[in-house]
Amino acid sequence: MIIGRFIAKEDGDFEGWIETLSRRFDLLMQPEEGTKVTFRLYKGMCEVGQAFEKSSYETGKTFYSVRLDDPFWEKPLNCLLFQDRSNGGWNLVYNREPRKRPACGPSEKGQEARL
Repeated sequence: MIIGRFIAKEDGDFEGWIETLSRRFDLLMQPEEGTKVTFRLYKGMCEVGQAFEKSSYETGKTFYSVRLDDPFWEKPLNCLLFQDRSNGGWNLVYNREPRKRPACGPSEKGQEARL
């Protein structure tokens, strides 16, 4: 699902936002040189993530692996940033990990499992 959109600026930065049912905030991606990190993401003055440049094996097109983090989240959020062919912007895409289903069958006490 697309949770954000970014626009590349002439100076190399990306400006954009993330929006979910419970939150909306603006972000700035600034280039990072001399490290494995391609961009650092900021909300105001606080660093909230990093982006790493990748390329598709099939098409050779560039995309970014984005890792967002916040001390109040249970775990970091991993996303992908792809260029939108229709408008030249960039879409931040998040795919939730599949939820583990409870095992079906008799419980430990020998009773039928309830779904």
